[in-house]
Amino acid sequence: MLDQRITTPFQSKWLPKLLGFNYEIEYKKGKDNVVVDALSRVERPAELFSLLTSVVSNELMDSVINTWTSNESLQKTVARLLNKTLTITKYDWVNGQLLRKVNG
Repeated sequence: MLDQRITTPFQSKWLPKLLGFNYEIEYKKGKDNVVVDALSRVERPAELFSLLTSVVSNELMDSVINTWTSNESLQKTVARLLNKTLTITKYDWVNGQLLRKVNG
C-alpha cells in the first residue's frame, strides 16, 4: 500500500489510520470477487464507507469496550455518567457506549 500514489485528501486522511492494522491486500479477479464488485457500483459512497468502517473496527471496538470494564478510572467515569453525578460534560453515555463529545 505504501508503494501507491496518494492522490486525494481522503487517502491522505485514512492511510495513517490503516497502517495501525495488521492486514493483507490480495488481488482477486472480478468474477471471483462478486461482492466487492457489486459494492463498488453503489452510487452513494458515503453510506458504503460507513458500512466498511463498522466492519473493520469490530475488533478495535471490542477492545475499547473491554477497557471500560478493566480500567478503574473509566469505570468511575461510566458510573458517574449513569448516576448523572459527572460534572464534566465532555463525556456522554449513548446506546451503551462511552463517547467523548467533540465540542463539549
